[in-house]
Amino acid sequence: FYESAFVSWEKFSYDAVQKRIFAFKTKFFPNGTKLEMMEFLLFQESIQYQFYPHSRTCVKSDLHTPFQPIAIPSNATFLTQMYIGGTSGPQEGVLVNIWSVETGHGNPSIIIFSAFGCLPMSVNYYCKEKGWIVE
Repeated sequence: FYESAFVSWEKFSYDAVQKRIFAFKTKFFPNGTKLEMMEFLLFQESIQYQFYPHSRTCVKSDLHTPFQPIAIPSNATFLTQMYIGGTSGPQEGVLVNIWSVETGHGNPSIIIFSAFGCLPMSVNYYCKEKGWIVE
C-alpha cells in the first residue's frame, strides 16, 4: 500500500431506461481524512451534479461522457467460468463468467458477471499511468 494511495468505496443506483446514475462515494486518504460525495449523472440532459454533504455545497457541470450500459459488450471475448467465494457447501459461492474487452484505446479490461442473472460483479481495467484498477 503506497503512501499516496487512497481507498475509495462507492454505492450506486443505475437506471438504464432513463440513462441516469446516482452514486454515493467515500474516499479515505492516508492522512486519516474522509471525503463523501453524492453524484447525480443525467446522461440524457448531459448534466452532472456533485453534492458534498460536509460543506453542503453542490456543483453543477456539463457531462461529456456517453452513457455506458452495464452489459457484456458485443466485442467481448469469453475467457472462463469460475466460482467466487466458497465451494465447500451448497450455495456458498457465486458462479461467474469472465470476459475480456478491448477498449478503443488499446487498453484491455476484464469484466466479471454472474453466470445466473448476468449481474455485474467486477470491472478491471488497465491504465497506463496507474496499472490495473479494480472496480
